Amino acid sequence: KQVESDGSYELAFPNFVAQIERRQWLRLTADSKQELKLQFCKTVKMPRPQTHFVSREVFDLSGGGFSFMISRAEEKFFFPGEEIKNIELLIGGTKFTVSATVVRFQEKPHEKGAGQTPHDIKLSLKFHDLHKKEQEEVNKFVFEHLTTHEKAVGVDLIFV
Repeated sequence: KQVESDGSYELAFPNFVAQIERRQWLRLTADSKQELKLQFCKTVKMPRPQTHFVSREVFDLSGGGFSFMISRAEEKFFFPGEEIKNIELLIGGTKFTVSATVVRFQEKPHEKGAGQTPHDIKLSLKFHDLHKKEQEEVNKFVFEHLTTHEKAVGVDLIFV
């Protein structure tokens, strides 16, 4: 902003503006090209005590956590604030054993005319006590696999 001698203002805007991310960490939505998988065993008490084995593709990943899809029937086995230990994450050929806290359930939106699938709920977890070196490796993987348009966005401003 610059004030001219006649009292008018001159505003200058850059030709390129980096994308502002509201999250603390960049987030990678997984696709079939990346090897992002998880597995863990969870003891459930209801309707009767048993061990439930979960093995899934990771839906999305960031330095702060990850998410995966669960079925409506499995939803009752997870609780917000619950810590899940000994989760094996396979991220691009590297295996991490982590603990994470359940932070959110989100219904998967369906396209018009599409039927329900077995895994309709996105379960989001936040890493709990992830070591700094492991977090750096996760961040590096995420950044390397983001496409260019996800890292930054060009903006042209036009005033009428």
